[in-house]
Amino acid sequence: MPAKKVYLVTATGGVFSEGKNVPFDFQTTYLEHLLGFIGLTDIEVVRVEGTLVSPDAAKAAIASTEAQIRAALERCRLTHKPSVRYPRNRRMA
Repeated sequence: MPAKKVYLVTATGGVFSEGKNVPFDFQTTYLEHLLGFIGLTDIEVVRVEGTLVSPDAAKAAIASTEAQIRAALERCRLTHKPSVRYPRNRRMA
């Protein structure tokens, strides 16, 4: 059975994905560990971060996250093949 894909969206006021605060990103590492414990290991992290730095930073963070989600949805659309197709006029009994 193929692994289930998990999209983990996290939001933080600071920036924890890079720089000096990386060791303090307990949120993402904890959730990845918890998901891995129940067998979900194919995890893609989407971050909304730096929203408390400034209003401009918050707008940039939201725009970046929207772009990440669009890209993830496009990858999903390209790789996912529906296993069952129903004719449009078929009634389900």
